[in-house]
This record gives sequence, C-alpha cells and structure tokens, in this order.
Amino acid sequence: MTKMACVPGFCAEKHMQSIYSDFVRSEFSSVQLRKFFSMLLDDRGGATLWHCTAGKDRVGVATALLLTILGAEEEAIYADYMRTNDYVAADVAEAAQAVIERLDGKFSSEHITDMVTTLYTVQKGHLCSVFDTMKIIKFRTIFIIIQMIVSVKYIFAIIKVINSRLFL
Repeated sequence: MTKMACVPGFCAEKHMQSIYSDFVRSEFSSVQLRKFFSMLLDDRGGATLWHCTAGKDRVGVATALLLTILGAEEEAIYADYMRTNDYVAADVAEAAQAVIERLDGKFSSEHITDMVTTLYTVQKGHLCSVFDTMKIIKFRTIFIIIQMIVSVKYIFAIIKVINSRLFL
C-alpha cells in the first residue's frame, strides 16, 4: 500500500485492518466463526465448500484460522492467503477503471488505483490485524482471569479478617 491509498476522510488500509480486526472482535463475527467451525466438525461425509462475496476477506480469515488450528506453519498460512491476489488481478484493474470513470477527475487515477488495489486485494497487514487482535483479546482475557483470582483471594482475606473480628 502506498500513501496514495488515502484521501481526506478515508484511508483504505486502515479501513481494511479495522474490518479484519472486527472478524475476531465483534459478537456477530464470533457467532459466524463458531457456526463455520461447527459445520466443519459436523462430519456428514463428503467435502465442505466455504465462500463469501469476494472470496478473500471472511474466507481468508476463516481459512487462516483453520490452518492455524491444524498446526500449519505461519509462513505457509500467509503464503496461502496471499495467493488470492493471483486470482483477483484482472478484477482490480477493471474495478479501478470503472471508479476512475465514475469519479470523473475528482481524484488522480493513481489514488483511485491504489485505493481499489488495497480494497480488492489482500495484504499481509490485513491478516496480521486478525492475529494481533486475537493476541490482545487473549491478553485481556488472561488479565481479567488474573484480576478475578486476585479479587477472590482479596475477598477471602477480607472475609477471614471480618470473621476473626466477629468471633473474638
């Protein structure tokens, strides 16, 4: 991504990273991912096909998570994810040209091409946003559990003090 993928009020890369973070942060997405993995675990024999509108974002994240669960190497997961760009190159050029024509000179064609490329392709940073968000969620969860343990110990200590004073 170049700096040209941003225009006043909108940065395509930040937009995509936010969307990808939401794939593991939002309640709706969590429910959908649970359904996806439940369907994979529901062995009815035969193959399972999964897809989404563009076939790169939600499918890319779900596939990366599946590969992670199955123990694939991180390098292989990113390589598989990045292969998406091999299949969307023609669509990117066509979409960029359509947007250029529609905006009729409001932005430079380089800006538009960079923005469309960012929105229509996958970038390693998009998938990194998913894994970074998961690490933050994991850290927060561990922190909350530690707080709960400390709180419970603190509560028991207070109860012990109160009991010792009540029964003197």
